[in-house]
Order: sequence, then C-alpha cells, then structure tokens
Amino acid sequence: MRRLIRRQTLHLVRISRGPRRVPLLIRFIAVGKLIKGLTFLIGALFLARLIHAPDLAEAIATLIAHLHIDPEGIRAQHAIEWVTGLPHARLVLVAAGMSTYAAIYLIEGLGLWFDRPWAEWLTVVATALFIPFEIEHLIHRPSFGIALTLFLNLAVVGYLAWRIRVRLANHAAHKKRPDTTKE
Repeated sequence: MRRLIRRQTLHLVRISRGPRRVPLLIRFIAVGKLIKGLTFLIGALFLARLIHAPDLAEAIATLIAHLHIDPEGIRAQHAIEWVTGLPHARLVLVAAGMSTYAAIYLIEGLGLWFDRPWAEWLTVVATALFIPFEIEHLIHRPSFGIALTLFLNLAVVGYLAWRIRVRLANHAAHKKRPDTTKE
C-alpha cells in the first residue's frame, strides 16, 4: 500500500511540473520546415494564378517586378523562358507538386513544433529521401549552397534519428520495469 501511495504521489509531482518543454533545436527545425512549406504554398498559389493569365510572359514579368527582382536579369529571363516554354498541363503538375511539398513541409513543421513522435519519423524519412539527390547535385555542380544544404539535412536526420532511438529505448526500459503497484 505504501508503494502505491508513493507511486501516485510521484505521478502527481510529474504532472504538476507543467508541460514538457520542446528542445530549441526541434523548434528551429520546425520553423525551417514551416518556412519551406509556406514558400512552396505561396509559389503554388502564384503559379496557379499565372496558369490562367491571358499573357503568361507578361504576368511573370509583372510578378518578378513586384518582387523587386530585375526583370532583365539572367535568372528572371531564365524563369520567364522556362515557365512560358512549358505546356499548360505541365504547369498544372508543377503547381500540384508544389502544393504537395507545401503540405508535407507544413505537416512536418507543425508536428515538430508540438513535439509529436510521428513528425520526427516523417521528417527523417522525407529528409533522408533527398540526400542522394543532393549528393549527386553536389558531385555534378559543386557549390557552397548545396554543400551546406547537404550538411544541414544530414545533421537534421542524424539528430532526429538519435531522438527517435532515445525515445524508443526509454519506452522499452519503461515497459521492462516491474509493476510495483500490485500488492
């Protein structure tokens, strides 16, 4: 009986400490995922709006000007040529793909923000899937930006995989403990 009371008291003490704090690194990863998700969502919405414009090249040039990017610049010209060269059906697929990426990033970000274990799993899998492509891109077109992206994604996957492993080990250790409440 005494153990039962002590265990219930410990349980009450644990509850009274308040909600569990989410580690700052998890918050940073979540913010990064949310920013990516919002960026893809805004891009998909703009592309969906551009698809229905009567003059696609003029609409893209106007959008570029609103973003305070030089419409005569090389990157702006490549963007205009690329988008106007795509068939309508391909533009719809690109907008749908961007919406899908936005949904995945937003789900990852919100799940990590609220410290959900499934979000860690989703983020590890989704981020690890891109690593081979980043390595290939780094080999064929080496740049500091790609190297940094690869490093950050490897760090995120490693850290979240470590957290998952610790969480699973804690769960397994908790299950192996003998139940002291039975007397």
